[in-house]
Amino acid sequence: MPSAAKILLIEDDPGIVMTLRRVLTGEGHETLVETRGDSGLIRARAEEFDVVLTDMKLPGLNGLELVRELHGAKPRLPIILITAHGTTETAIEATKAGAYDYLLKPFEIPELIDLVQKAVASRRLMTEPVDVGTPGEARDALVGNSRLMQSIYKEIGRIASKAHSRAQKPCASAASNKRTMARFFSTKSGT
Repeated sequence: MPSAAKILLIEDDPGIVMTLRRVLTGEGHETLVETRGDSGLIRARAEEFDVVLTDMKLPGLNGLELVRELHGAKPRLPIILITAHGTTETAIEATKAGAYDYLLKPFEIPELIDLVQKAVASRRLMTEPVDVGTPGEARDALVGNSRLMQSIYKEIGRIASKAHSRAQKPCASAASNKRTMARFFSTKSGT
């Protein structure tokens, strides 16, 4: 079982809260709950979480606005949007706003567990320090803190997480994968 994560669940339906809290706690995760979008946003900004699960329709602030606001404040925090009103437009809008992924209600519990595990792995890949080797190898490292670079780091973490979870054979370490990606982007950019 992967290591425990700290998850913020923002949901106003008591039945869904009870079920998801039970499932996530059963998986070993610390699960904290907010029932309003605005209070969930405040808590997510104030505390450190590995993943945020949020409903789309919430009192105080809807899930899409919450994703947009929270992603702006914490771009490396995976946010999973849960909605019963899923359309292609909603999915595209959620992704553009910064959602890690989304789930359509009703969903299967194993699907939720798998998505949370992937989001936790992605978060850890994006936040753990990368050993870039000796000082002479620094030219191969990705450098920068701009929004564009943060977006690139996020995508690398997401891709590495998905590739690692789908691998049939043991794969290289996350740090090795990051160094490989850094060299790839460096050679492709011509710098």
